[in-house]
Amino acid sequence: MYPGGNVIKVKPAVEASTAYGANDLVCIKTEIPNIVASRGGASLIRNISIYQDVTTDVDYAVLFFDNSTGIGAAINEATSNISDAEFKAAGCIGGVSFDGAAGGDNVGTGRFLYSQSNTVYAGLTSPLLVKAADGETSLWFVVITVGTGVTYGTTDGLQLTFNVEYIG
Repeated sequence: MYPGGNVIKVKPAVEASTAYGANDLVCIKTEIPNIVASRGGASLIRNISIYQDVTTDVDYAVLFFDNSTGIGAAINEATSNISDAEFKAAGCIGGVSFDGAAGGDNVGTGRFLYSQSNTVYAGLTSPLLVKAADGETSLWFVVITVGTGVTYGTTDGLQLTFNVEYIG
């Protein structure tokens, strides 16, 4: 593997030219391969950054899961459509919040957002300790809009970068 840690880039599929509303599921569960160094191991997600292909100040929640079971909602569907049983079966292990205005900058025709790790920002922050299920080196994530919506220009209009420290 990679001694000490890794930088992993993932582009989840999003719907282009379709308006997402507040609290919509942006992407289905998407795999983060090799986020832990050994099967069933643990890592510390030191930082997460998001690049979106639009300059809209969107707030996001990124939720992490230890299995690939569907979350119970489709892309561009309200997360209120997810039942308690579906969410529990999905294996949520944590999350990180993004404030599109306070934690983001316009870059070209897009916007770069970064996770906040200070006490001023009220939300889920990094670093985040994560552990893969037995036999796995991957985790899965979903992205949810919070408070406002967005319309992406392309189906690869979102890229997440995970800065990971392997710890076991």
